Amino acid sequence: KAAVASSLLTKAPLALDTTLPKTLQELGNSKAWKSVALHIRSTPHVPLVVWGPTGCGKSRGLEVLMKHMAHTLVAFDGIDGDNAHQLLQWVSRSRQMAPAEGQARVVLLEDFESFTPTARLAFASELRKCDPKLRTPLVVTCTQLRAPDMRVLTNSKMADVRLVAPPRDVIYEFFNARTPPVVMARGAELCAYRDLRRVANALSIPIPFGAPCVRIPSSFEACRLLFKRRITTEEWV
Repeated sequence: KAAVASSLLTKAPLALDTTLPKTLQELGNSKAWKSVALHIRSTPHVPLVVWGPTGCGKSRGLEVLMKHMAHTLVAFDGIDGDNAHQLLQWVSRSRQMAPAEGQARVVLLEDFESFTPTARLAFASELRKCDPKLRTPLVVTCTQLRAPDMRVLTNSKMADVRLVAPPRDVIYEFFNARTPPVVMARGAELCAYRDLRRVANALSIPIPFGAPCVRIPSSFEACRLLFKRRITTEEWV
């Protein structure tokens, strides 16, 4: 079943409404993100694992994609809830609740490595559910799906989509287009590690999934455009 589910993600024709936000296209993994979008819209919802190295953009990419698809992302991680049973109840109820009209949502189990071994086992039955009556898709993120401690995911007949780390030059251009040159100088060398989170932390900013900044040649011109409301404060660099 897992093989069939995975093959459906890669071989099914991509619908026209799976176009991606420009920021996701810039970082690569376009085929993978289109598969995620296609999967979210499919029924019944087979739980999906999105996996890849630290800093490849799994969590922030999902946030951007869900916003683009007009879905609300309901995220849980290993520190939520007093115990595994309570966390499982919250997730199960979130999947069963009918969303308000025009307010589709997706449940995300973020960073499955952060869940205790007890919590991972507790989720085993929930991860197998693909009942048509379930109203909300379930997505899980992790770093290494094939690791021994992630066995509950591979044993749960889930579909999976793998992301790869963007190349160094791609990461540099991505940040350089969205941060002032003085700020970018602090993180330029770290682009070689191909880790979006590491570069963002070095720059003391969140991963900038917004639109590229408008480069304005002088401070005077920038202030003039800002006061006339022809640019936003985010573009004022």
